[in-house]
Amino acid sequence: MSRRALLSFLVISFLTLLFAMPMHAQTLDTDGDGIFNDGDGSGIIGDNACTGGVTVNCDDNCVGVYNPNQTDTDSDGSGDACEDNAFDLTQAPEGTIGYAVVNNATLPDISGSEFTVEAWVKSGSTDLTGGIFSRMSYLSGGGVSLAVKGNVPRMEIRKATEQSTSTVPYKVIAEDAITAGTGWYHVAGVLTNEAHNHPFTTSCTPAAMRQTPHMDIYMGGEFSNCATIASGYTGNAGSLLLIGRLTESMDSYYEPNTSNRFEGVIDEVRFWTVARSQSELQQCMNQELGSSAECAIDQTKLKGYWRFDEGTGGYVTDSSGHGYQGVLYLYDYTYPRDMTGQWNGGWGIGYQFGGVDIDADGDGYKSSEGDCDDSDATVYPGALEQCDGKDNDCNAVTGDGTSEAWLNSACDGADADQCADGVYVCTSGVQSCTDNTQSHTESCNGIDDDCDGTVDEGLLQTIVCGLGQCAGNIGLGECQNGDWIPITCEPFAGATVEVCDNADNDCDGDIDDGLSNTTICGVGECADNAGAITCIAGAWVNNTCDPYAGAVTEVPANALDDDCNVMTLDTPVNVDGDGDGYSEMQGDCNDTNPFVSPAAAEVFGNGIDDDCNLLTYDSAPDTDDDGDGYVEEPEGVTSGAPEVGGLVQGDNGGSSLADCDDTNAAVSPGAVEIMLNGIDDDCNPATLDSLPGTDDDGDGYSENDGDCDDMNAAVSPGSVEVPNNGLDDDCNEATYDNPEDIDNDGVLNGTDNCPAAANSAQKDSDQDGVGDSCDNCLNTANADQRDTNSDEDDNTSVAGIQHYGNICDGDFDNNGIVEIKDFILWRPFAGQQTTAANEDMDMNGNGAVWTDDFTLWRGTYGKVPGPGLTE
Repeated sequence: MSRRALLSFLVISFLTLLFAMPMHAQTLDTDGDGIFNDGDGSGIIGDNACTGGVTVNCDDNCVGVYNPNQTDTDSDGSGDACEDNAFDLTQAPEGTIGYAVVNNATLPDISGSEFTVEAWVKSGSTDLTGGIFSRMSYLSGGGVSLAVKGNVPRMEIRKATEQSTSTVPYKVIAEDAITAGTGWYHVAGVLTNEAHNHPFTTSCTPAAMRQTPHMDIYMGGEFSNCATIASGYTGNAGSLLLIGRLTESMDSYYEPNTSNRFEGVIDEVRFWTVARSQSELQQCMNQELGSSAECAIDQTKLKGYWRFDEGTGGYVTDSSGHGYQGVLYLYDYTYPRDMTGQWNGGWGIGYQFGGVDIDADGDGYKSSEGDCDDSDATVYPGALEQCDGKDNDCNAVTGDGTSEAWLNSACDGADADQCADGVYVCTSGVQSCTDNTQSHTESCNGIDDDCDGTVDEGLLQTIVCGLGQCAGNIGLGECQNGDWIPITCEPFAGATVEVCDNADNDCDGDIDDGLSNTTICGVGECADNAGAITCIAGAWVNNTCDPYAGAVTEVPANALDDDCNVMTLDTPVNVDGDGDGYSEMQGDCNDTNPFVSPAAAEVFGNGIDDDCNLLTYDSAPDTDDDGDGYVEEPEGVTSGAPEVGGLVQGDNGGSSLADCDDTNAAVSPGAVEIMLNGIDDDCNPATLDSLPGTDDDGDGYSENDGDCDDMNAAVSPGSVEVPNNGLDDDCNEATYDNPEDIDNDGVLNGTDNCPAAANSAQKDSDQDGVGDSCDNCLNTANADQRDTNSDEDDNTSVAGIQHYGNICDGDFDNNGIVEIKDFILWRPFAGQQTTAANEDMDMNGNGAVWTDDFTLWRGTYGKVPGPGLTE
């Protein structure tokens, strides 16, 4: 027993006696499985390893792995829990030498630097000799090695010139030996520049401990011995880094150099570029680095780490992350040399690790760790599932290709369109697109159906075009933005002059548009008054005939209806002017005609109220005698007579509007009541009427006298205009309420951008100098306010007359929308100088109808004109 071991034994024995408790209670249980590392209290871990399931008074047979049953199938003192993954050189076939060669081209040089080499070893020979870790070169000279000679671990350092095996000036030999068949030993060699205190040994004297640099060797995490080296040491890293062999020199001339090979098992080889202390070695030697929080020392100086967890195979992985991978070799020395001096057997790959479980493909996982195909480095637990037909992550539930970035993204398949209607999927290890059957063809809908970037392209077909009585014209059309635009289809073929028949005769989209006619109205001296009527929906309406134009004060007894009012008597009530037996007061509605009286029979169709009874039809009751759109007996009413309010009672009890005077076009249920004219203009007695000569507000003036507000006594032609009160006091528009601000908006006429229309904010949206209140193109600059059709209705489809300047009015047919019909109206004048016939089409007023006007028109296509002014 060494002095260190003896000293340890005496100390432990003393403490045991002192505390009167079992020796093993004072020892360490690294893996926490209940079996102490030194369970027999000998002071040496593994010298009495538990075998055959025995767990009492023996050492833990696998100190770094939890194994409470201490199973040891081969009874070699090393538990099964830590035997599967190691570098077993004892199993090399007869006549071969096995070892690992690590690529050390960039492995740090250790010349003059601190370093640590450590490993776990187990002897397979009674005389264990050979290299554990070596960068010792006998060819290029020098280096460092951690080896065993005669069962005793040692660390050697040689300079470049020290190639002889007999000259080893720098070495440290352990005071403890490795015993064959007693299990695993942890061996560590340290080159340090730090002086320290250690127990005295044969070589480790106080002087040696103060010498820097010096070498230390540890056994089982305990200091074993030290030796000094010369200051300024300059070593030379070997050309090869060997594990399981001492140098690249293989043999003597005829016999193999068996002193180079390591006949045993090697595991957990670590190379550090730092001197590890005894406490640091003990802290981590029984655990794989990075596997436990207990081994939390700084690992940044770890430059090589070979765990030998691969199992079977020809390679060994560097777990330090620096990439110093190794290759396993067998050297066959059974063949004699040939004449060239080379071994016929040569170098060969294929040596098997001692265990049966490795990471054969180098992907970081073994079969026992879930690698379902250890011959393929793309297959292992947690791998990205590629679309390759393999179970990359070794989880059959995970679909093939689920980690592909393109999976389920949109795609256009093998159909005829360019639309991405499908998604990418992985089928039998091949990327495919689900869009392979449906093809979208272009249709006239304003949509890019086939996804080629163009809308409604190349679509032609026979279409029906035309409006009104031209509807049904047939020709070729082209699709543009979802609409079929005629190419050869003529929308005006068959058009005629517009007539009042509730039909679109000229095929312009409007019914009875622009139709007006003259009419006669009035009685007495006003019987020949003329006016105009307008056709709307097949009926003549909007009578402008004034039945009182030319009326004067009634002159009694002149046989004339001077005031054009049959209610004003011409002769005394008792005078029968025409000798028919009835005076006017007796109901004679025309006392100048003896054939007209209440006693006369109605002569059908002569246009005269013969019997002075308007309820007696002069013509067929469904005839519109005065052309105002209403008849005495409307359609559907087959009997009865006009009732109060212009209603006619039908056979079925229903009611309908009827004309109460079918001889006067100004009188009908559709007419507006004219106040004070003595006539029931709207055929509704409930609408009050008064004589126009009545002074309703008592200011001395009636409406006939020019009173513009006969409900306000302060307003009349005789009043004086009161400035700035907002009233036309004198009924004279020429007399301004505020001469300096005629529109009363607070802005004087000289600076007002709309002097005749109130606009106190002076808003001018298009900045053309004309305020919005009087601008006929609010959003388009037109300071000249040019409006060539201002006397017509620019848009009759809305209430009030809409006036728009030419520059914003592309609605040439005035139907309220800019559409293809307007272009058809514009087209015949293209390229012409402006005339009265085409001045509406000259939108910008430059004197010609040309492309600049078409550009203005196109900007309003599909919209309403304007905005402008509304009356």
